[in-house]
Amino acid sequence: MARLPALVEALAEVDLRSHATLNHIARLVRDAGQITSTKRGAGGAKMEYRDAATLLMAACGDINPLGAVAAAKRMQALEPIPADAVRAMQREDLPAHFDWLREPTSFATTLTRLIEHAPQLETWEAAYQAGGAEGVGGGASEAEFSVTRAISRFAQGGFQPGLSKPVRVIFYAPGIAAEIHLGWVWDDLTEADAFHEYYAAPQAAGQVEGPHEPAPDVMFPVEIGVRTLLALHHAVNQKPRTRGPAKNPRKPNT
Repeated sequence: MARLPALVEALAEVDLRSHATLNHIARLVRDAGQITSTKRGAGGAKMEYRDAATLLMAACGDINPLGAVAAAKRMQALEPIPADAVRAMQREDLPAHFDWLREPTSFATTLTRLIEHAPQLETWEAAYQAGGAEGVGGGASEAEFSVTRAISRFAQGGFQPGLSKPVRVIFYAPGIAAEIHLGWVWDDLTEADAFHEYYAAPQAAGQVEGPHEPAPDVMFPVEIGVRTLLALHHAVNQKPRTRGPAKNPRKPNT
């Protein structure tokens, strides 16, 4: 398994922010004890999927690097919003290839599993998009037609919006909530081969009735797709670099 620098390099390949910024976030999280690395360089601890998930929550949980540690801590506490009868039935009906999502788990645990199963998600997304493309046309609903029209308009400007990606993880800064979507949101009630979950702090997730504080009108969502999950998956499984022989080895004393 790889070291922390490999996770930073992998994230930098799919993130618009500089390598220096992401490396700074990684150091903050490591120094706060949220990642198991205690040493630098070749002697650092080997990373696991949960470490990759922690780094991702820190990097995407706040728009300010100084808030990364607090955001990651808040996001590790996010729990699924209690499911209604329809949601519970959909979870029971998940296909076999999504068995690892059947049990409701925290956002951090589910994100860890997404990174672990990223190659499978890449294959699933390609097949899902191919099937969706065949269905677009006369049989499409008004909602689907409107969304695909918006996506095509963005494409003319060279931009791919998050709605065009079947695999989506949305972080709400500063670590206050999250969403995970495998499949089109607008087909939530009609698809079996899909997964949609919403996460909030435990006290908010369990508060179904009663007064609510006004939601902020200015929000900062950060969104990733399967490419980021896949990059971190490969980084975790990358063999760590080892120290090679010295260029000028010392000669033994004679």
